[in-house]
Formats: sequence, structure tokens, C-alpha cells
Amino acid sequence: MNRPDVGTTSLRGATEVLLKEGTEMSDIDWWVWVVAAIAVVVVVLALVMASRRASTNKQVKQREDNERRRVEATGIRDEAHVASVEAQRSEADAATAHADAEEARLAADRLEQQAADRDHEATQQRDAVDERLAEADRIDPDVHDDGSRRHMNAAAENADEPAGDPMHDASHARRDDTV
Repeated sequence: MNRPDVGTTSLRGATEVLLKEGTEMSDIDWWVWVVAAIAVVVVVLALVMASRRASTNKQVKQREDNERRRVEATGIRDEAHVASVEAQRSEADAATAHADAEEARLAADRLEQQAADRDHEATQQRDAVDERLAEADRIDPDVHDDGSRRHMNAAAENADEPAGDPMHDASHARRDDTV
């Protein structure tokens, strides 16, 4: 049992084999770690690129959406401007119609005043005519005080008056209508 050489040598040989194998294992582990690290870096880079691409796509989509909204807003503003111009025209037309109506009211008032003046003038003329007829009746010996004609015998009437004096008869009729 005292074999120190055998045990020692074999222990040394086993240790050397183990160390050699461990070293080889360490070299293999190192390559696995390098490959794993490269794979992780590739995955991280792919994720970063995908994230950037998604972010870029999102920004492009946002810009396109903003541009579409700007165009839509511009269209709405243009329509509102056209509607505003139409509203201004309608307001101007309404103001013109109001002015025309006021002018027509003033013209109607003037015409009403002219008609009233002419009525007054006609009434004055009628009164003057009636006064002249009344004066003629007062002077005429053939007219009674109440305005009726005196009846004389038919021969005397025919001799003094021309037959059927329409002016004299009409003036009495008119005067009787107005009284």
C-alpha cells in the first residue's frame, strides 16, 4: 500500500488529464459564450432595428395623418370662406332690400301726402263750385229759397229757358248729392 509512486503518478496523470480536459472544456465554453453573445447582440440589434423601423413607420404614418388633416382643415376653411362670402352677399342683399323697402315706404308716404293734398284741393274746388251755384241760385228769380225751381206756366218757362239745360240741371243735381 505503500506505493507512493503509483498513486502519485496516477494522481498527477489524472490531474493533468483533468486539467487538460478542463482546459479544453474551458475553450469550448468560451466559444459557446462567444456564439451566445453574438446571438444576443444580433437579437438585440434586430429588436433595435425593428423598434426603429416601427418608430419610423409610426412617425411617417403620423406625418401622413397630419398632412391629411391639414388638407382637410384647409378644405373646411375654404368652404367656410366661400360660405362667408355668400353670407356677406346675402346680408348685402338683405340690406339692399331693407333700403328699397324704406325707399318704397317714403315714396308711398309722399304719394299719400300728394293724394291728401289733391283731395283737399278737390274739396276746396267743390266747395267753391257749390258756393258759386248757391250764389247763382240766390240771384236766379226762378229758384226758391230752398233751392227748388219755381213752376211757372209751361209757356213762360219755355220762353225764358232753353229746353233741357243740362248744365243747370246737373249743377242742381250735384249740389243736392253733396249736401
